[in-house]
Amino acid sequence: MHYENADELFITLYSKYKETIYRQAFHLTSCRVNAEDIVQDVFLNLWKHKDHWPEIENIQAYLFFCTRNKTMDYFHRIKLERNGLQQLEEVQLLYDSPELKMEIEEAQKLHEAAIRQLPAQQRKVYTLRRVYGWKRKKIAKELNLSDNTVRKHMQHAIRSVKQFIIKETREKENHDN
Repeated sequence: MHYENADELFITLYSKYKETIYRQAFHLTSCRVNAEDIVQDVFLNLWKHKDHWPEIENIQAYLFFCTRNKTMDYFHRIKLERNGLQQLEEVQLLYDSPELKMEIEEAQKLHEAAIRQLPAQQRKVYTLRRVYGWKRKKIAKELNLSDNTVRKHMQHAIRSVKQFIIKETREKENHDN
């Protein structure tokens, strides 16, 4: 057979093999929608590689091979999705645990206590930056401070908060032991 262009050949191949590929994909997936998606993927792949069509000796075997690969990709995606859902469920169960909720609450209280112990200006800068997510320039403008002063307040505040949390955590561990 002689074809004028790739479009004409593609349409012919699609018309000739789409039902066969659909049946193969449906047989493997048992799902009409997924089989249709696989057919689209196979023909999209064929079109993307039209420069290599002259190298294909048996187009039917090539399409069946592509269908098998696309179906395997489908099963791989399903497996990843299931694993992801399972991990999400495990995280949700962990998050729902009373122990974790209590630990989170304690950590939040400790962080809040660390912020409260900061000097007023550092506390404002730290809160605007860390809690509200403001940029340094906006904080400087709002508090009528230089950008450099805001940067130094943040550095000192971060250092103080860390030191406070470390100190309190050590004291709690020593008290518990």
